[in-house]
Parts: sequence; structure tokens; C-alpha cells
Amino acid sequence: MKKVLSLLLAVLMVFTLLPVSALADGETPGTAETTAETETTPVPEVTPELETTPEPEATPEPEATPEPETTPEPEVTPEPEYVTVRFICTPEETTIQVYDAEDDETEFEPEEDGSYLLVPGNYVYVAFCEGYVSIFEELIIEEEDAATGEEMIVDVALEPAVAEDTPDEGLPVMLAASFDEYAWFPAYTMNLSQLAYESYSHGSQNAIDMLPNGNVFAPFTGKVAYVDANWGYIVLQSVNKVHWADGSYDYMTVGFMHDSDISDIYVGRVISQGEEFYQAGGMGDGNPNAYGAHVHITVHKGHVTRGYPYGTGDSYAFNAFFINTKKTTQYTGRGKGYAVNSVNNGAPTDYRSLWKDLDEGYLSKCDYYPSYLTVQMTKDYRVWSLPCSNETDSASSVIKTVTSGTSLTVTALYKNGVTTSDHYWYRVRLSDGTVGYVYAPFCKVTNYCDTAIKNGISASGKDVPASLPVSKSYPVDWTITSSNADISAISGTVHTYGTTMSYGRTEQVRSKNLNNSELDSAMHFDWISSPGSYDFYIKVQVKNYYFANNSNTLQSKTIEKTVLNGPIQFTTGDSGHTTHSYTSKVVAPTCTEQGYTLYTCSVCSASYKDNYTDAKGHSWNSGTVTTAATCEESGVKTYTCTACQTKKTETIAATGHKLVYGSWEGSCTERPHRLVSCANCDYQYTEYNMEGNWSDWSTTKPTGVADEYIETQQRYRTRNKLTTTGTSNTMSGWTLSGSEKVWSDYGSWSDWSTDAVSASDSTQVETTTLYGYYYYYCSNCGAHMHGYGTCYTWAGGCGAKTYSSGWNQGYFPYSWSSSTSDWHGTGKYVATINGENWFKWDNHTATGYRYRTRTQQTVYSFYKWDDWSGWVSGSNAPAATDTMQVEKQTLYRYDLYATGTHKWDSGVVTTPAKPGIEGVKTYTCTACKQTRTEVIPALPITYTVSYDANGGSGAPAAQTKTKDVALTLSSTKPTRTGYMFLGWAASKTATSAQYQPGGSYTANAAVTLYAVWKTNDYTVSYDANGGTGAPAAQTKTHGTALTLSSTKPTRTGYTFLGWAASRTATSAQYQPGGSYTANAAVTLYAVWKENAPTYATTLTVSSATASQGKEVSLNVSLAGNPGIIGINFQITYDKTRLKLIGYADGAMKDWSVGIGESEKAIWIDEAADVINGNILTLKFQVLDNAPDGLAEVTVTGFKASALDESAVKANIVAGSVTVTSRIPGDVNDDGEVDIFDCVRLKKYLAGFNVTINASNADVNGDGEVDIFDCVRLKKYLAGMSVELK
Repeated sequence: MKKVLSLLLAVLMVFTLLPVSALADGETPGTAETTAETETTPVPEVTPELETTPEPEATPEPEATPEPETTPEPEVTPEPEYVTVRFICTPEETTIQVYDAEDDETEFEPEEDGSYLLVPGNYVYVAFCEGYVSIFEELIIEEEDAATGEEMIVDVALEPAVAEDTPDEGLPVMLAASFDEYAWFPAYTMNLSQLAYESYSHGSQNAIDMLPNGNVFAPFTGKVAYVDANWGYIVLQSVNKVHWADGSYDYMTVGFMHDSDISDIYVGRVISQGEEFYQAGGMGDGNPNAYGAHVHITVHKGHVTRGYPYGTGDSYAFNAFFINTKKTTQYTGRGKGYAVNSVNNGAPTDYRSLWKDLDEGYLSKCDYYPSYLTVQMTKDYRVWSLPCSNETDSASSVIKTVTSGTSLTVTALYKNGVTTSDHYWYRVRLSDGTVGYVYAPFCKVTNYCDTAIKNGISASGKDVPASLPVSKSYPVDWTITSSNADISAISGTVHTYGTTMSYGRTEQVRSKNLNNSELDSAMHFDWISSPGSYDFYIKVQVKNYYFANNSNTLQSKTIEKTVLNGPIQFTTGDSGHTTHSYTSKVVAPTCTEQGYTLYTCSVCSASYKDNYTDAKGHSWNSGTVTTAATCEESGVKTYTCTACQTKKTETIAATGHKLVYGSWEGSCTERPHRLVSCANCDYQYTEYNMEGNWSDWSTTKPTGVADEYIETQQRYRTRNKLTTTGTSNTMSGWTLSGSEKVWSDYGSWSDWSTDAVSASDSTQVETTTLYGYYYYYCSNCGAHMHGYGTCYTWAGGCGAKTYSSGWNQGYFPYSWSSSTSDWHGTGKYVATINGENWFKWDNHTATGYRYRTRTQQTVYSFYKWDDWSGWVSGSNAPAATDTMQVEKQTLYRYDLYATGTHKWDSGVVTTPAKPGIEGVKTYTCTACKQTRTEVIPALPITYTVSYDANGGSGAPAAQTKTKDVALTLSSTKPTRTGYMFLGWAASKTATSAQYQPGGSYTANAAVTLYAVWKTNDYTVSYDANGGTGAPAAQTKTHGTALTLSSTKPTRTGYTFLGWAASRTATSAQYQPGGSYTANAAVTLYAVWKENAPTYATTLTVSSATASQGKEVSLNVSLAGNPGIIGINFQITYDKTRLKLIGYADGAMKDWSVGIGESEKAIWIDEAADVINGNILTLKFQVLDNAPDGLAEVTVTGFKASALDESAVKANIVAGSVTVTSRIPGDVNDDGEVDIFDCVRLKKYLAGFNVTINASNADVNGDGEVDIFDCVRLKKYLAGMSVELK
């Protein structure tokens, strides 16, 4: 069995002292639990009784001189025995760190399997994981743990970290009154000498130094996680998350250094918030006291075990601690009594602006009362995030609403301190886990939870002795805990009582209240003056607060629980005396018993012992063998103490066997073996040669073979990444990996110029100063003249002179001479260059530019993997990199002896198999020539299943059926025009199917399956298409003509033309009584022709053709005018292709048309003139994105009036614009085909420089523009019946 070590948090108890009245005389406290009467808060304090000064102890007699001890034989130092410690963690990813408990700089490393090898001793371990609460625990390994040789299992289970942590179970009764703690500055006098990173000694330390100002108190309820007495250093971790001054809510760890005496501080001690526990001092290397006694304080976020390095933290103190400005004062004499006066020149500085006022914490303004109840809502109300001052309180928000009658669990009671009136709020936990605050007057108490509170409280501690002398004090250490997280937030008081059982009367022990979770150093029983048996009690009183609706006050209910520990037997003499008179006697120690001084009262014979001395121990002789050891059985050696004759035994190890080895034997199926026997006894066994008869290496692990008979071998191979570049983003056989822009080198410089050039990434520019120059030349002949005279030297005075100027970088490298005048009439400098005179312009300069350029191109990077290398044996494969791939492989071979396997050859067929008859194959072992046979299964008996499409096509291929094995028929289906496939049958003339594709054929017989067909039928339906009286649907059989119904539908105003397969057909395909021969279902629609108009007057819109973007005009004509005096109508057209842009009067004048608005037309005349013909022209723009097609243009809502105001009806004939991207004959591309196109085409063919639309000009559609197109266009314009293609 493995030893399981369950480690629990060692949590010390901290109690609030609330004195309680003593029991009345005659009252006997028993083991039963009692409930005290309800009392009103606050409870008045009772002044505790003064303790009685104990009597001085008697002077002991001199100790007797002990006998000289026998020098023991030197012991052989044994090798240290290790214990394997394995941590079983939840969650599995938990990190474990193990340290020496005495020297926590020593951290132990785990073994490869995660376990630790540790010798017996004291250790501590830390367990932490992201998202969980860390723990710091003690680990003790005893000598007997090592002796067992078994693993020690440590179970570690971390609790998930939640937003509002509840305290751990088992915390002290008087731990934090409320777990909504705010971290306090740990003193009420802020006498600071250094802050973080100040130059004197904190240059690299995030810490503060505080001078002596009274004791330091705990900034929160915390547990001591680390102690170093050499530095007076302790680490205090908050038990729960606390509110930080920077607004965060997290665990806090604070280090305190330099206290000269921390003997009362130990790892695991719990210190309540506000409890004084530390003082300024000077402990530590380098004599910190030389700088003056002080406290060095560091702060860490979260739980930090040791806080190394001691001197610095990870958080600023003023980001961590609140101060209470009403209580905390600042010591203004900064540096007073402290050697470090150089910091800030010792000047007083007010640091309070750095700290956040504790009063800013909302809950800190509220009074807290422990309360553990069950309440019920008496009305519908809201649950708030904080105790509100009123319903508009901005600090709190509504979490949810609860209805009247809802049951709630109360975990605390608060009185809001924000307003002048008292507002009481219960902190509650709902059934869904929600935690919030409800207004107490809206709740009634349904259960005071007496039983739950009592059951949650337990006591443990050190038992008092079985007997004590009268008037003897004895230390009794007790711890009171609560297993319920909510109860642990309730304060309590502890009293002790004693009952004199033998006399039947009650006596009260002098009241000893718990202080800091411990009793005083001793319990005094000097009130007992008579011998007898006494019971010892501890009674816990828990105050449970609630709001009493009937009295509208805060009240409390005291719940008591009594714990018994006893009895104690008091042994005292004569009850008549009150003071003992002791005599002492020294009792010497023996080999096994302690020595001591015995004190006996000469009056009553009462006695007690003290001044104990250690037992002397045995003095053993050299020992005698009493049982000899054998090969397998151990012997016994007995030792005798020379002083007291006590005996002890020692085991003699067995001698072990003397082995004799026989000869090796074996075969193919039997592993080589030999007999091994003992020469001194009958012990023997068979030894096997495990070297193995190995199979060949394989990459597949053998199955059915135990791992102990399998050998493995590692090998690996590599291949490298090849890279290259190119200017294209593709390269055959390569993979693109990236690209970059690359610049070329700069080219040559340009000549200097006064034209400005701007620099850029591709252009480099230089500037300089250019100087102007000029020379004279003849404006007629161009001769370059030497001076300023006219051109006479070469041309005999052929004309006037002029000059040309230019620029040069710097002055010419020639000798310049002064000239009195020049062509400009001013003195200049002249130089003769190659026989010509050049003149310089003084003060005539300009900025010169020259440049050079470069180009940029994209260079693409490619890679591919080289071929694999050969395999390399070994497990030391290199690590894969970005430029090298590594493939690893494991090879296996197994011991053939392990499977008792021969090395068989591939075998020979000695008897071939036949249909229905099995065959035989024989194998021979290549090592021992032994043979074995293997049955060859008989060949199957088969049948052929053939398929016949039976007039159709696509029959499946024949299949083979095995005897007694069902055959799944082919899923392929044949086809036959006009027929529906029903399945397969064994008869060619069958009308119903026996088998279906994919079905099962089980008969043990060959067969031909024939397709079974059914003729198709088609439904012919009729649709009156706007009329009535359509015939009923008919059924047509495939291949047979159907005579259509002779019934004709009717439609008012229309003539029935026949039937067609299209609803929009304008001509008939079929007639009633006609024949329908198509082998297909069809719906026949009635084709109607509208009857001729019945009006004498007709309004007609003309038609035209135009291409996208062109303008087109349509004429509106009137015929049969009876004498209309006014017309009004709506112009309606296809607006996806056209836009109305204008109009022009025709024979009727003064039209009004709403262009771009209503698009309605109106005309009114005073005389009823009879006007026919073109009455109005409408102008349209063909839209640029108009699709090709017909755009209808018509008029709707036509109204016309005669002179007598009678209505004139008219037949409306719609027009259209055919939109086409190509207008045959529109040679000049103006949107119309007219004489101008004919003229343009003739000019083009005659070679004139004119442009044409060649596509429109090819009017005969032969792909060329030539004289034939010109002839065709002239015929068209002449009105001949020709088509423009």
C-alpha cells in the first residue's frame, strides 16, 4: 500500500474577546448544547477579574550525581535512505516547488518522472496554477517513512480563484469580521524615512522605511508564509483577496524586516487585521541598526512565498495601502533620531497626498455584524451590489429582482453609514449563487440556523493531564474552528468551567477568555481545595445578529456550544490546609526511564515531579548468535545490556545459495536453457538464454508479442532547404516565400541645367551656381564675330549683329581682360577662345541642377526541399530547424523464441484446391526442417446471373453468384425511350418484377434476368389564358397520337385562334380536334387575337431604331378626328432604356408637356378644327447603359373633348424604339439612317478623309464595306424592299 499524506492548511484561531457572565451557583453545565436568551445589541462590557498571582515554587533539592555512562561502540553511519514523494495535483498543470524548511534558499529538483527523492526531514512546498488559489504547506518525512520503501503520495487540490472568494473552511471563529477587507497602512503614525527608489539606500528597491512609532499592526487578515530570524524578516500573505488602494481586488503579500525579536512569529500563524505583531528594529547583515531602528516594508501582488530579494517588492506601497485620515497622523520631524538626515536634507514632507483615504472604500463606511440566518422576502424587491444609502445611490447597482416569499441565505448584516438614519442590509446568497444585498425591513427571519452554527463549530487541542495537584496551574492550548465558511465570519467568546463530580456541586473555574486563539499560559485550579474528579469544559458563545421588524431595531441571538475535556483527578491531602509544604527527592535516571525531582507535601502527601533528566540508555555486550542463518532464512544474534540485563536481538542476513550451472539445451521452438542448482541445499531453477533468435528489422511493431521480447532501434534522415531568388513571382518546382523591393545603382549624372529637378527615392539631385556668358554672331549669315562690329569680315557687311547666351559652372578657365564697352554699352570682361570673343555677364547667375536616377524592382524569394539523405542509425538526431527537416523512425525486431516460432519458408502447394474440394500447402522450417501443412480453401461453386435489357439498352454486365451465398444484384438500371423500368424477372414476357436493382438473389442456379417495362403516359392540360371554358386534361400514351379536345374556350373582345405551348404565343400550334404526337407532357395555352377597334378615331405613335446614348424622335399622329377641341394623355414608355427630353408641335400647336415631371401632354384650341396627321413630336434620349431590345412607347389615359364637351374615344396604337448597339446604315453614327449616311459612304469609298462606323456601313452583312453596301443603302432610302443587315 502506498502511504497517502493529506496536508491541511494549518490555520491558527483568532478570537474577539466578549466577556460573558459566569454561571450561577448550583448550575451544572453538561455536554448538551444550550441556547441563551435573545439579547439586545450592544452587549455591555464586563470588567474581567484580575488574575491571582501564583505562589512561588519550592526550591528543589540538589540533584543526585548520575552513574558514569558506558561508552557505546562507535556506530557505522548508514547511507541516507530516500523516500520517493509523488504529488497528485488537481488541476494536473499545477506547478510544485519543494524547499528545505530550515533553509528555503535550497530548492529541490524533481526526477524525470516528476517525483522527488527526499531524506527524512522537514520541508515546505508551494503549489500554484494560473486561475487557482496558491497554497504553501509543510511536508514532514519521518524515519519510518523511509523504512517502508513505499512511495509517499501527497494529494494537492487547488481551489479555483473566483471574483468574490469565500474564506476557507476551518478558519478561526474570529477571523475577519467581514471578508470585504481594505488593506490598511500598518501604523497610525506615518513616520517615514525613505520611500521607493530614494537615493540613500533604496536606489534599486521598491520599499518604504518606517521609524519607530509604536507597534506595527497587520494591514489585513493574513497568514505567515515565511520567517527568517537572521533578518527579523517575515512574509504575511492575505488569507483572502483584499481591496487595494489602486482599485484592484487581489491577494496581497507584505514583507516586514529588521524586528529584533520575532520569536513569537511562526509559519502558519494567522494574524487578524489591526492586530499588533511587529516592532521596528535593526536585525540583518550590515548592521541596519547603525542607520537607526526602523521597519523595511515591501509589497507584492498575489501570494509570494519569500519575497526574494528581501529588499524590494513589485508594487508601490501607496498603491496598496489605504490610510484613515481621521486616525493616522504624520510625524513631521522626518529623520529625527535617524542617522539618514541627508534624504531630502531632512526636511519634513507631507506624504499623505500619496495615499488613498480609507473612507473612500464604500463598505468601510458601513458597520458590519455577523449574521447567519435564513430569511424570506415579504415583498417584491431588488438585490443590490452594495448596501445602499437610497435607491439613487450611484455606488450600488441592481443585480436582480426577487419576488415576495423568496427564501434567502444571510451571510452578514450591514448598517449603512452614508446617511444619518440607520439603514440595515442583509448580505444574501441566492439559490443560483448570486451574492448581493437586500433591505432588512423587507425580510422576516424564518430560521436562526442554531443547529447549523453549532454543528459547524468544533474544538481541538492539547489534553490536560489525567491528574493534577491541588492549586496547580497547567498550560492548556485550545483551537476553536468553524467548518462553515459563513459561520467562520461570526465572533465568539470562550469560557472554561469545572464541575466537582464527586461532591455533586458546581464550582466555577476562574474565567479565562481566549486571547489571540490561545489560552493564557496556564489554567489555574488553585480554587480547588479538595481532592476528587473534576470535568473540564469549554463553552463557545456565538452572537448571531438580525433585524427585528416588530421593534424596528437590531437584535442578537446568542448561541452556545459546550465542549468537554476531562475528567481531571486532583490528588491533594488534608483539605484543612491551604498552603503545601514540599520536600524534594532526586530520582536518578535508569537505562529507559527519565530521572526527575519528586516534590511531596509533608502535610497532605500531595506530590508532583519536575527537573526531568534524560534516560541513560542501554550498554550492550558484543552479542551471541542464537539462530544460525541458512541459504534463505535469516539468523538471530542476541545482545544483553550489562547494566540491567535487558536483551535485544539483531537479524543475521541469509547466506544465499552457492549455485552450480548445468549445460545449455534447446531447439527452434524451445529457448536455450540450463539447470541451475544450489550446492548446499535442494534449491534449483531453469535459466533461459535471453539473447534471442531475432526476426528481421521492421518499421511495424509486432503484435501479440510482449514488449520485453521486442528490441527497438532508432534512425533518422535529414534534408535541407534550398533557396534562390528571381524577378518573376513564379518559378517551376519552387515555392514562393517572400519578396522585397531592390534598388539598382545610380546612373551617370546629367548635364547642368537651370531647370529645377526635385529629389526622390529614385532621383538624386546636386545643385551649384551657374554663371551667364554670351557671344556675338551675324543675324543674317550666322558668322561668329570677333568683336562688336558689323559682319564685314566674311560677308562684306551682310547684316546686323546679335548675340547668343548660355550658362557655365564657374568662370571659364581662361584669362579675362577688361573691355571698355560691348554691345550693351557697358564695360565687361572679354576672353578670346579659339579665336572668338566671349563675354561674361557680371552678377548674372542662376542655380544649376544635375541629377542621376535609379530604378526599383521586386525580387522574389523561393525555396524547395532537397532530396532526403540516407538513413543514419542512432537516437541522437539533430533538432529540426527552419532550414533543415528531420524525419525519425523506429525499427522493431522480436525474439522468435518468445513466440515459439519456426523460420518457415514460403511453402509449396502439394494438393491444389478444386471447386468444392480443399487443397493443401506445406511449409518447411529452414532451421530444423520440420514441416507443417495449411488447408487451402475449396474453390467456390458458382452460377452466372445474366441481364437482358428486353428492348431497352444499358443492361448491366453478368455477375457470378457463389453457392449458398446471396448475390447483391447490380444497381445499374437499363433505359428505354417511352417506357418506365419496373425491375427484373426471369421471364421475357413478365409484366411485374421479381427482383430490383441492388436486391438479393439467393437461388443456387444460373439465370437470365429480363427487364420489365411499362409504357409511359403523358398529361396534356389546357389553360384558357384569360378566357373561360378550357377542356379537361387528356392522357397520351407513348408512341400513340392523341386527338385533341374539340372544345373551344371563349373570351370577350377576342377571337380564339387555337392552342400553343407558350402562354405568350401570338399564333396557334394546334387546333381543337387536331393531333398531338409529341411524347411529352404539355400545357396548351389558348391563343387570342384582340378584335378590331370599334372607334372611328385612332392615335398612333411611330417607331424608330437608335443606339445607346443617341437621341431619337417619335411622331404622334391622329386619324379620324371628328373635331376635337382638347386632348390630354399620359406618355408611357420603357424607362430602363429611354428618357423623355423634349417635344415639338406638329399640326396641332401650343402643346404643353411635363418634361422631367409628370410627363403628361395637353392641347386645347378654341375652334374645333379637324386636324389629322402628325400632331406632336416626342424627343427621347437612349440611356448609355440601356440593354439592346424593344422599348415600347405609348399613351395612356387618353381623353379628348369635342366642342359640345362630348368625349371622343380613340384606338391607341403603341410605337417603339428598337435599342441596338448597331444600327445598320447609320454610317455617320448620328442615330438615324438618312441621305447623309449615303453621302458619307460615297465619300469614304471615293477616298475622302472621312470617318465612318464600319459595322453600321456593312449593310449587306458580308464583312466588308464596299460598293455593294452603297447600292443596298440607296435602294433602302429609295423605299425599295431590301433589308439592312
